[in-house]
Amino acid sequence: MNRFDQINENLLNLQKLNELPAKYVGYKSVLPSQFEYHDIENEEQEKIAKEIGNQKLLIIAIATIAFGASSLLAFITGNTVLGIVILLITAVLLYLSISTITSKPKVAFGKAVWKNWDYARTNGRIGNNKIYYVSVINDDGPEKLICSRIQTTEADYDRIEEGTPILVIKKGTVYHASVYDK
Repeated sequence: MNRFDQINENLLNLQKLNELPAKYVGYKSVLPSQFEYHDIENEEQEKIAKEIGNQKLLIIAIATIAFGASSLLAFITGNTVLGIVILLITAVLLYLSISTITSKPKVAFGKAVWKNWDYARTNGRIGNNKIYYVSVINDDGPEKLICSRIQTTEADYDRIEEGTPILVIKKGTVYHASVYDK
């Protein structure tokens, strides 16, 4: 598939996104943190949550180390203001790392209603890495909720169709959607 075909696919997906409000009229648009989460119920959910948590933690840890080293370098070279700004970013990333490590994973169930991908931006330009998203409805609670753009993996993205059961994992401040066949 060439880049033009990928862009057309992405535009068609965005058109479907614009049609979602009409299709899911009674649903309230929320952030993933507003879903009702509960403890893990079985080994399969625990396995998915642990795998996702470790992947996200590795990314956050690498970013924390990189920003910490950049802050140190800024202080060494005499750029105190830049060093302080980068140090603040490092502190936020450190908080994310600690909250991800220390928190107990929670899960919520839903159904996929839309999926999309976007190119990751690196160094100010669009790269070849894709980030995959899914929009999920959750109508188990007192309100019907819809949450857009929860990150997922490429393997899950390929399996997702409208109505696919989704397990939304919350670990600290990190949210992830995974296909859940059980």
